[in-house]
Amino acid sequence: MALNYIWIGFFLIAFVTGLVKLIFFGDMEVFPGMMSSTFSMAKTGFELSLGLTGVLTLWMGIMKIGEKGGIVKVFSKLIGPFFQKLFPELGKEHPATGSIMMNIAANMLGLDNAATPMGLKAMDEHAYGGAVQIGHVFEVHGKFVEPSLPIGFDQFIQVI
Repeated sequence: MALNYIWIGFFLIAFVTGLVKLIFFGDMEVFPGMMSSTFSMAKTGFELSLGLTGVLTLWMGIMKIGEKGGIVKVFSKLIGPFFQKLFPELGKEHPATGSIMMNIAANMLGLDNAATPMGLKAMDEHAYGGAVQIGHVFEVHGKFVEPSLPIGFDQFIQVI
């Protein structure tokens, strides 16, 4: 509900600013400029999201193949002792372990857009305890600190 008021405020501030530029400064191009930039940015946002959707779909498919093929469980067992130190409340066969491991791996590879759904899935599978807070730390850490290998970055550059 509050977000609705924020957006209404954005539009009202833009309208009032445009009206002031029109009345006091005689800028006759302010409203056509606002409309053209609105549609231009909408197009840019759509093209960017379309490119990132492809990358996201690819990595979610790879994760699903890894889950069905059993490689996620194998990796979970290999890294299990490390996770027991980080997440002591998780059992050895907890379903969230695989998703947390894939989230950390995706963040380490710089696949931030692929890591987010994996992190959300891990939090959904383990909706209690301190693992959720640690998961948030890993998610933010992967987005801001880790060196990235942005697979979708070329899509972003092409849009700009």
